[in-house]
Amino acid sequence: MGQISNKMLTEVRTTLSRPIINIADIRKAKKNAQAKLKTVKSVENFLKEGHTHDEAIYGNTQHLASMLSEDLIMIDPLDHMYRFWVKMEDLHMPAFPPISPMTRTYFFYWTHFDASFGSDNETFGNCLLNLVGEYGINPDQKKALQNFCESRMGIYEVVDTPSVDRCAVRELVTNCHLDVQLRSGYNGKRGDIIFMRLLPSLSDGNMHYGVTTPYQLEGYSKSDWLNYFARQNIVPGIKDAEEKLYRLFKYGNGDNEYWSEFVCLAYLNYRSDAIFLCGLPDKKSTWRHHDSFNALANYNAAALKAISLGCLHGRK
Repeated sequence: MGQISNKMLTEVRTTLSRPIINIADIRKAKKNAQAKLKTVKSVENFLKEGHTHDEAIYGNTQHLASMLSEDLIMIDPLDHMYRFWVKMEDLHMPAFPPISPMTRTYFFYWTHFDASFGSDNETFGNCLLNLVGEYGINPDQKKALQNFCESRMGIYEVVDTPSVDRCAVRELVTNCHLDVQLRSGYNGKRGDIIFMRLLPSLSDGNMHYGVTTPYQLEGYSKSDWLNYFARQNIVPGIKDAEEKLYRLFKYGNGDNEYWSEFVCLAYLNYRSDAIFLCGLPDKKSTWRHHDSFNALANYNAAALKAISLGCLHGRK
């Protein structure tokens, strides 16, 4: 348990024991949150819409975390998190292309479960997980919330696409093979490199769920990406490679905006099932919308145009 989580829990318990309720009191925040919990979309409703049981629990818990965050983020120990969220929402305007390459789902998981603060690298998710006893969160929701906290983005090579909602992938560096269910209906092909967030099944150890629309990485090969990881001192087979990879994707070299800046400024194009990026995170001259963008440092303009048209209209 980190310093921020401890302060937050102490304030919740101390304030709830006070006889006088202040308008800015955490008691009001808890009362508001508990009222909102009644409006959280139920597991049963997700099941009626055709989702699997695991997807239903994850969807329900995501709604729960979103509802609680609206009030809990106003508590004093989380003020710096709140200011960061507001700043990032104003900057990136999360939606979907053409409005913004940053989707609302990407923004939610990034701000709630990746963006870290304090000496203990605490996220809002860590703090929320510390309060499960105060809000009566059930075991399924707690497990889902733990998975949210432990999850991260990753870069994967598509190995097979047996159907429009399923694909087999292999993670770069770790070489871990995973079966993935994608609700976006991703229409990729073998050899594609995609950037996405996966959650493990709550009941089937072989299945993972893609919770973000896949960001397809264009213009650079698997070897180029492995070289990028090598420049971050992350090489397959070396000691602590997986831990370093986790920290890079989770915390972005200590910069909360590392990956979000890449997503927004390396944006190339989109389809309904995927968003296309072009560039390497440590070379801003390869980001199409960065001030230092240099097509020659990236690839020639004809190739850029061809990839852009291919992404827009789909590829055979």
